[in-house]
Amino acid sequence: MRFQLVTLDLAAQMERVFALETDGFRIFDAGGEVRPTLPDALLPKKRSQPVTFQKKPGGIQTVRLQLGLRCNYNCAYCHQSTAREHDSACHPRHKEATVAEQILAVADPTRLRVEFWGGEPLLYWPTIQAVADRLLASHANVSFGLITNGSLLTDEKAEWLIARPFSIGISHDGPGQAARGADPFDTVAGPAIRRLYAALSTSRRISFNPMVTGEYSRRAIRDWFQQTLGVADVSLGEGGVLDLSLSSQDALRYRQGAPEWRLETLLDALLQGTATSPWYLDRAHFALAQALVQQRTLAEIPLRCPEMADNGLAMSTDGVLLRCHNESAADARYGHVTDLAGAALRSQVHTLADRPGCLACPVVHSCRGGCPVMGEAQFARNCSVQYGQGLVVLALLLLQVSNCLLLELSGPGGTEPVFDLGDPAAFLDELQQLLA
Repeated sequence: MRFQLVTLDLAAQMERVFALETDGFRIFDAGGEVRPTLPDALLPKKRSQPVTFQKKPGGIQTVRLQLGLRCNYNCAYCHQSTAREHDSACHPRHKEATVAEQILAVADPTRLRVEFWGGEPLLYWPTIQAVADRLLASHANVSFGLITNGSLLTDEKAEWLIARPFSIGISHDGPGQAARGADPFDTVAGPAIRRLYAALSTSRRISFNPMVTGEYSRRAIRDWFQQTLGVADVSLGEGGVLDLSLSSQDALRYRQGAPEWRLETLLDALLQGTATSPWYLDRAHFALAQALVQQRTLAEIPLRCPEMADNGLAMSTDGVLLRCHNESAADARYGHVTDLAGAALRSQVHTLADRPGCLACPVVHSCRGGCPVMGEAQFARNCSVQYGQGLVVLALLLLQVSNCLLLELSGPGGTEPVFDLGDPAAFLDELQQLLA
């Protein structure tokens, strides 16, 4: 599908019109295509392949191990809360040796990443230790991931994690932490968090993962972490706008006017820069940039979660295959790790082909169709958020590669405007100050 982009060329101070083609993603005008320049390390290694939903022993490179959904926090927006009541019976006891052997039996012998997920995974600390050390003893190239609220960290746990190939994400909302609960920086966990960050930040193995709820801007969140940690730069990771009761209203402003919100968001992105990564806006920005470099077709858009890929899976500690690591085994099972051939994942997920609206969206390469297991009502609300973010990312990318400010995005044939910036004068004043 082709869209029209009306822009302001900031150098020539005149209108410039581009076409955006979503299938074989490219942006072009009479003067040719505009494409980003990415460092070699960020260039796509190969073309994306459509998911076949056929997972094979010896080919699994990513395992998301669901330890259980127990948690010591009660975050206001947690989407695991409804699944937690079904979870207790699914983890009668952890069989660390068994689950490690099951992972090794299906793992790619050349590369393996195992992520430990909760609930709060540190409630299952003995299991993490046993499985990780067993895999380290038996696999030549294994690494680990862990997402934690940080409240149960100790100096001893921090030293154990630092000594092993772990990447850590700490779920913390900075100045908005009250939506989660107590601030671990104010408890005995605080020194351990600081120790972890000091040891792992230089190798980019740690990030803080804040949710943006509308009360605090991305800039305010970043500044809070920099001040709290006493650093000039901080890695902020996946989190993003997930408080739907607030952010869906904000995102809908993209369709209803109120250009000041998206201008503020775009300026925040420019101030943030793309060197500090990962950050949720950078992540979508990077996905869009890669798609443009690759001229990715709609059929090549990968489903967003690693467990959907043919070389990835999510599983419980009892070996049950899960369509999503954030759901209980009672609700999300589709097979067992000992019988990958008999697993039936395709019947439990939505692909782009199942959602025609995605195929007609100008920013589908940014969100990649969103969550493939989300129900339709929640998907519609989440889509509004992702659509708003996608427009900001598209505007940012276009500004970077062409020095043109997106003023309006219209549907096929220049009809049905879906983006109207309004008067860009205030934005341009701020932009000139920023770039001065």
